[in-house]
Amino acid sequence: MNGLIAHAVVMDENRRLLILKRTMIKRGKANFLGGQWDIPGGTVEPREMPRDAAVRETMEEVGLEVEIHEIVYETSNYDQTKDKVFTTLFYTCGVIGKKNIVLDLEEHDDYQWVTLEEVCAMDDTALVPYMKRLAQIMKKHIATQDFKI
Repeated sequence: MNGLIAHAVVMDENRRLLILKRTMIKRGKANFLGGQWDIPGGTVEPREMPRDAAVRETMEEVGLEVEIHEIVYETSNYDQTKDKVFTTLFYTCGVIGKKNIVLDLEEHDDYQWVTLEEVCAMDDTALVPYMKRLAQIMKKHIATQDFKI
């Protein structure tokens, strides 16, 4: 059995990344990776396209409407406790309209706009496991592409 997760890499005009701090408690239970910094995203629903899930999750979690550009990173891992492979897709995107962040406080209790260098300098325990690798990939992507925001 497999699970699919889609994330939106939201950056501003200064090439700062939107990161969200995961709540410690979510819907009355300990939140997976609670207290760590992440980016908008979540589980792809049945019959939902992954890019549509990234758009939906970004709207639900931070109130931003985004337009998906491309996949920049994919990672998979096997969760023994669930006997399930999880594949995560990371999409670059652009914000449509104003960048007014409205957090879903059930999922995230803080946000920041940070440079990719700042992400790389953060303590590993402060970040979800893929964040530094994603920041490194985005640095290369921006350097070698005509990066759209």
